[in-house]
Amino acid sequence: VQYDLMPNVMLYASYGKGTKSGGFASSATFLEKSEYSNETARTIEAGVKARDADRRWLFNLSQFNTDVDNFQVVTFDGQAFNIFNTDLRSKGFELEANWRPVDALRLFLTNTYADAKDRRTGQAIPLAPKWTGSGGFNVRQNLTSGVDLLVDGSIDYRSSRTYQQDPTASLIGNAFTTYNLSLAVADTAERWEVRLIGRNLSDKRAVAFSFPTPIIGTQSAIAERPRTVALQVSLKR
Repeated sequence: VQYDLMPNVMLYASYGKGTKSGGFASSATFLEKSEYSNETARTIEAGVKARDADRRWLFNLSQFNTDVDNFQVVTFDGQAFNIFNTDLRSKGFELEANWRPVDALRLFLTNTYADAKDRRTGQAIPLAPKWTGSGGFNVRQNLTSGVDLLVDGSIDYRSSRTYQQDPTASLIGNAFTTYNLSLAVADTAERWEVRLIGRNLSDKRAVAFSFPTPIIGTQSAIAERPRTVALQVSLKR
């Protein structure tokens, strides 16, 4: 359902239902425990979408509530891959905004708040931070009649998160923010591009996944990707 509040402002509300069939997990430790049941998700969403007539700016804001029955879980607890179904609920809001003050520059911001919990236990969902988002800019400017300069930068972030069904069983992943920048020269007709890409330029360190180490009683962890710099060449025929 939608209602045009103004020519470029729309209010809306929606309800959706989706399903996934059951199956078998290929990473199961024990074959007889590899089966999971079908999954059903129901989402209610309402919000506002707005933009100017010249499409110089855009603003979308929505609130959502999603219930998932028999959510399919495949998780490693340090000893085995566990496969099972549980019930989840995620509620929050999403924001999307961008603005083009001049033709060569676009500013953008995205943000999601999602309070996701297991409806059976009331505990937080693994790998589900409450806050995620990104903000940055894109620049495209002519250098010559056939070559453009492109500059893209962003700050990406997430809040802390857990990694096991029992949040106290492993390390907590602290909040993680990265600074990213890329510089490129490209054909105006987009037939070729040479780009230098830098990710996590501040070399921020954080835990990407953790699990209890069997027998010795410590914790094992996988780190987020450190600072990376890459050169990318693209050709289109």
